[in-house]
Amino acid sequence: MHGWPETEVIQLISGQVQISEADGTQKHYQAGDIFVLPQGFKGIWKQPGTITKVTVRHPLYWKD
Repeated sequence: MHGWPETEVIQLISGQVQISEADGTQKHYQAGDIFVLPQGFKGIWKQPGTITKVTVRHPLYWKD
């Protein structure tokens, strides 16, 4: 991801996510975790399989 367009608050319902930030910091999230992916985020999003999540976005970003 290069300059994510919006801030997202994410709650994982199922699955796992690994986020590597531009500075090399790695964070691991699993079902039940809540985390923020900030607007402008630069890094790598990896998920080993299917996830289910609830997301609140600000500002709402839609490309038609």
